Amino acid sequence: MNWKMSNATKILGALRCGRAGCECLRALPGKGHVHCPSHEDTKPSFSVSEKDGTTLVHCQAKCSQDVVIAALQEKGVWPKPTTKRSSNPETRYQVRDLDGRVIAVHVRKDGLKGKKMWWEQPGGSIGLNGMPVSALPLYGSEDLTALPDETQVVVSEGESARDALRANGIAAVGTVTGAGETPGNEALLPLVRLYAGELAAALDQMGLGQ
Repeated sequence: MNWKMSNATKILGALRCGRAGCECLRALPGKGHVHCPSHEDTKPSFSVSEKDGTTLVHCQAKCSQDVVIAALQEKGVWPKPTTKRSSNPETRYQVRDLDGRVIAVHVRKDGLKGKKMWWEQPGGSIGLNGMPVSALPLYGSEDLTALPDETQVVVSEGESARDALRANGIAAVGTVTGAGETPGNEALLPLVRLYAGELAAALDQMGLGQ
C-alpha cells in the first residue's frame, strides 16, 4: 500500500512510543521501524519507507494491509476514501404559497449533455395536473409576509438566481415561468401593498389589468 512520500515522516512521528532506547526513536525521516498501529507491538515491527515518490507501509507481524490502513486512517495519517459525487446532480426547488404550503416542485438535473427540468406535484406525480405555470406563486413568496411595508424586493428570473440573492441577504423572489411566459396577476399581487384602487391602477400601468 502506498501514498504520497511526504506522509512517511508523519506516520513515523505518529507511531513512535517515546520510550528511551526504543528502536522506534532511531527511525530516520522517511524510513524506519515503529510500532504497528493495529496490534500490541512492544518491539517495533512496522516498517515505513519511501520509494519513487510514494510511501510504503508493512507490518512484519503479518497484520493485513486492510487492518493496518484502517488503523492509520483512525489516527489521521492516511487518507480516507472520498465518496464519488454523482455525475448527474439533481436540484429540487419547492414553490410555496404565502402560507408556506408547497404548490409544486421544479426539478433540475444536470448532466454531460446539459440540463433537464420538469415539474412535480407535492405528492411526487409528474406535471402540474393542468395548472399553467403562470398561475404558480413566485419562488420564495413564503418569505414576503415577514417583510415590512415598502421593502425593496428583487424579482429575478429563475430559482437559482433568487437563491443566490437571498444567500447574500437580499430580499428576492424568482419567476418560475421561464423566459417564454410571465407570472400571472395572482403571483405578483403579494409584491404590492396598496389600497384596492391604487393596486388596480398600478396593474393597469404594468399592462396586467384584467
